[in-house]
Amino acid sequence: MISSMKLAIALTAIPAALAASFDVQVAPGGQLVFTPNTVTAAVGDTVNFTFNPANHTVTQSTFATPCTPSDGGLDSGFKPVTAGGDPVTFQVTVAATTPMWFFCKQSNHCAQGMVFAINPPATGNTFDAFQANAEGGGSASPSGASASGAASASSGASAASPSAQASGGGSSNPTGSAPAPSGSGSGGSGGSGNAAVSARGAGLIGVTGLVAALVTLLL
Repeated sequence: MISSMKLAIALTAIPAALAASFDVQVAPGGQLVFTPNTVTAAVGDTVNFTFNPANHTVTQSTFATPCTPSDGGLDSGFKPVTAGGDPVTFQVTVAATTPMWFFCKQSNHCAQGMVFAINPPATGNTFDAFQANAEGGGSASPSGASASGAASASSGASAASPSAQASGGGSSNPTGSAPAPSGSGSGGSGGSGNAAVSARGAGLIGVTGLVAALVTLLL
């Protein structure tokens, strides 16, 4: 009986051990980019956004309207960060493998290519096409406007979309002040694959340990 209970407990830990975690920098070095600008994630994986100076957002949109907040979508809210200050983060837990599109809604950052995607297709509606649409003026939102579906500052979390859940939602910036230094460009996405391999490798090591423990219990 005890062995069966231990087996059940060990089995419930396997999905968590297999989940990967991706780290994304928001505006590193004052550049208007997400680095990496895409990740390929599985259900249960987490994407951790770390904000750099000065004031940016991670706001969900759609492929067709990259610079407009999607109804009920995820939104970190504005995250003002000062040089040398405490790290500010926002976390998204992936709940489906369908593509998710994001942008920074500060001023004209989206129109300068500051966009990001989770699980973008390799063909058709690709990340490059999404970014080109943003740079072409895809329905930009007003500076400092709050996206539909964003959580209040007191809750500390954004409203969940069908594809993900988020934590770490922040306050809005009514004036849209403190924009990041001008500078466009797209962050490379090559690191996302390596991050996934590394994270999943660590997960497999954890699963191997669980299996060894199970064998020991059952002998």
